[in-house]
Amino acid sequence: MERRLLILLLFSFNGIGNQLLACQCPTISIDKEADKAYDIVIGRVVSAKPGELLCSQYGPDVSFEFEVEYSYKGKLNGRVQLFGGQGGGSCGGILWENYDYLVVVHKCDDGLYTTMCSDNAYLERASNQIKFLNEHFGKNYRISNFNFLTGIILISLLALAAAGLISFNYYKKVRTRKNRV
Repeated sequence: MERRLLILLLFSFNGIGNQLLACQCPTISIDKEADKAYDIVIGRVVSAKPGELLCSQYGPDVSFEFEVEYSYKGKLNGRVQLFGGQGGGSCGGILWENYDYLVVVHKCDDGLYTTMCSDNAYLERASNQIKFLNEHFGKNYRISNFNFLTGIILISLLALAAAGLISFNYYKKVRTRKNRV
């Protein structure tokens, strides 16, 4: 009886282990993918919806509308449909709506896709990949800190406006007092 239970447990854990290992893959560094990829793009995920693409062994289950800001190989521009995953059989989250990314794009007969094993990165964390790609392809892309700088400028303007209003009200009260005396 114990032997049967042990064999049953081994088969159960083996099945679970195989499912877990199916989603594991080492991240392939950008230097290994640069020449093999269909394109490497920088842009924003505009929307995500369920959609399936069948490419050999990989079947991503989410269709992303991706706004391409910059293309290293010049093959993609504007809005493109890019497939990836966000959980379950597609091995976890790859891209999320309203975030900017550097994405390694692959192509099969039916469309464009990316995988969690590619060296995709949030744009603000992609400086090493961008440095390599700029040197490799002879490009000069720079990450814009526009959002950060815009925030700093707006806060500064708000502080100046508040200081101006406070000063104006102070001098107005001082003048009113002098006129009464």
